[in-house]
Amino acid sequence: MSEMQTQLLSREWWVSVFVVGLVIHLLASYLKPQLDRMGGWVSKSWATRNKRLSDDRRVRIAVYLHNETERSAAAFRELRLRILSLWLLAQVIVLALGLLGIYFSLIHGGKPITHPRIWKSGAQVVLLGMIWLIFKAADTNSDAMRMADELAEVRQALMAQQIEEWKAKRIAKPPEAE
Repeated sequence: MSEMQTQLLSREWWVSVFVVGLVIHLLASYLKPQLDRMGGWVSKSWATRNKRLSDDRRVRIAVYLHNETERSAAAFRELRLRILSLWLLAQVIVLALGLLGIYFSLIHGGKPITHPRIWKSGAQVVLLGMIWLIFKAADTNSDAMRMADELAEVRQALMAQQIEEWKAKRIAKPPEAE
């Protein structure tokens, strides 16, 4: 028999399996109430946060619905956020092209401007900056998308109001006698 099979059939193996199982069971029974309490707290705080965000959204939509200036300002903010996210992505592309250019020039016999260790740490800093710029662009774009959704909802509500007004005018107007 192989060493693995003799270990699996030994008494020490099965005693250690029993002891580890018992310890895991005792830890689980002790930790379960605390984990349940933590899960309840997280769930409650998540629900509170979602309700607050939903209420804030409703208030913003109501403001946009009744105030033309705020609606225009929100549209400009959305446009500004979209341009900012594109600008951040353009910066990422420029940094990536710069890094690639320097890297390929080094591969093809170019001499580094600084010590290779400094070049490597500088490249790592630039890569971290690129990652940060990508996340910032994604966050900015998500804010712009949120504003676009709110403004689309406002436009739908305004169109519904306008349609109702047109229907009311058409119904209130008596048919002309011929």
